[in-house]
Amino acid sequence: MVIRYLLIEIILLVFTQNIFAQSPIFIDQAIGKIYNLDFEKVPSDLADIGKANPAMASYLRIDYLWWKMVSHNSATNESDFLEFLNSFKQKKSGLDSDFERLTFFVYQIRYDNFKKLSFSRYITAFKFHFLLGNMDGKKAEKFNSLEKSIFQMTLEFDNYIKYKYLNNYGISSERNLQQYLLCLQNIEKMHNEHYRSFETIKTYLLGKIYFEIENDYQKAFRKFDSLSTDFPENTIFKTIRENCRVQMVMNSK
Repeated sequence: MVIRYLLIEIILLVFTQNIFAQSPIFIDQAIGKIYNLDFEKVPSDLADIGKANPAMASYLRIDYLWWKMVSHNSATNESDFLEFLNSFKQKKSGLDSDFERLTFFVYQIRYDNFKKLSFSRYITAFKFHFLLGNMDGKKAEKFNSLEKSIFQMTLEFDNYIKYKYLNNYGISSERNLQQYLLCLQNIEKMHNEHYRSFETIKTYLLGKIYFEIENDYQKAFRKFDSLSTDFPENTIFKTIRENCRVQMVMNSK
């Protein structure tokens, strides 16, 4: 079920950006600190962001708490993450309610996977994909430039999962092979001229796909080597990069 929950690794930041409320550079800097596991000044950055857009600061905060928990696992960090995650269950009206529900599902699945809670993960993943399917194009039109980019990437990834699954089960294999490879090509070509952080999110997604689904360790190594260069303090990226290197050596024997 790896391909079921890989989507959780990239979708959250769909909901963290508001180009009219904050400078793209300022948002990119905050995201860069989170990905580099440089947490010291993140709370003050989020407080500044929250003055203009409390919702965006909230979405960034859950990502900050996630990376803090997985990189420095402790009872306190886990409790802080879960407490804030549960705050997304509060019902609100309007477009933001979709963002909050998706955010909750994304991080609930990530947490379930982190704790190896398989049954809970599958149930949450089902609800998550159902909600994603109901987010139609009219809602997507209201997203800002980064949200649109990541939403489009998310839809390509969702199609990749579908065609990959059908191919694996021998259903119209040749056609589905071409379709899921096309989805990967489309993701590779995507760019956002305003937000540097989109390239980071895209690189991480593709790296996970190549490593965990495609078993293409050369491509995965290149993605995580790039991420490790850009975020040298992120030991998680370095670990995956080294795992790719090991697999490449083993495959060459």
